[in-house]
Amino acid sequence: MSRVKKEKQLIGEDLLDITPEMKRFATPEIVARYRAERLACDTIVDLCSGFGFQAFAFAQTCKHVIAAEKDPDTVAASRKFAEKLGLKNVTFLCGDALSPAIIKKIQKADVIFCDPQRAPAEKERALATIQPNIQELLALYEKITPNIALELPPHISNTAFDAEYEYLSVDATLNRLTLYFGSLKQAEKSIVLLPENKKITGSFQKKATPVFASFAALSSSQHYSFLLEPNPALVLSGLFYEALCAAADQKKIEQSFVHKDIIQFVQEKKMYFLSTHHISSPFFVCYKILNSTSYAMSFDEKQKVKMLLQEHDALHVILKYSLDPQAYWQERTFFEKGLSGSKTLYLFAFDQALICEKISPPKTI
Repeated sequence: MSRVKKEKQLIGEDLLDITPEMKRFATPEIVARYRAERLACDTIVDLCSGFGFQAFAFAQTCKHVIAAEKDPDTVAASRKFAEKLGLKNVTFLCGDALSPAIIKKIQKADVIFCDPQRAPAEKERALATIQPNIQELLALYEKITPNIALELPPHISNTAFDAEYEYLSVDATLNRLTLYFGSLKQAEKSIVLLPENKKITGSFQKKATPVFASFAALSSSQHYSFLLEPNPALVLSGLFYEALCAAADQKKIEQSFVHKDIIQFVQEKKMYFLSTHHISSPFFVCYKILNSTSYAMSFDEKQKVKMLLQEHDALHVILKYSLDPQAYWQERTFFEKGLSGSKTLYLFAFDQALICEKISPPKTI
């Protein structure tokens, strides 16, 4: 609610005449370039290529790109874009990805990539509503190559493919899910953070993974000094243990589980971790807990929280609990009115109000 979103940037945006509608559905440059590096090969096929922004990235890491799109106007526009960008190694095909005519023209390829069409608004993403039909697509194109990369909505339900499930986060926001088949599969699950270029991998089987202690109320957790907010991609993948072990010595992390120095906390379907010690990891936002007090959002309790904010030199207060957008700004104004400090602090509201200060992760070079 309080995060300022960075504007999506596309490949060649400064040279091309791009409409807002094109930009809305196009692959961001940072994602397109990452994926082009991972799928670098001699010949790659980009099915459902749209206006071509992913294909343009492939053209810089692959010798030949075949871009197939069923809408003729979109194909015409992408051809013009490629000409303006000086790309001569992209072949454009117009037709349905499942049609025999298109498949016949794609006789050989090292990698097949597809970003299929999804309905603009659905309450729950499901495989059955994605076009072209994913099962048909896999059956047809596996005959050309088993090396297929398929983009799906991150929150999609009821999928069980023999593929690597890669959850991609851009600027700490869940961006997309890509499935990698054949030799492209490097693990069962993975998370990639951009622009940090950080990656962790893991398995669906958790036989040897320690179990997190958890609790339902913060009132019994006074000795914890830090609150960890996991990246949304981490929440979907469930690779918490792997992320923590990437940040600290594995034995130390395991001992922390045993002694309950790190515990899991779920509030309103949001997951957090509490820790007795600071953990620096790009997969978590880490907050130092400055103060806590019992909290049920009464006026008197809000006044007490405001006094504590003043004591901790607050000037701005970011509210980290669910509120209607209009109520959010009313409540934030209430807490900020009269503050004259220098810090931006974060207020979490559970059965306890936690006043926290964000700890910035080390800068990556």
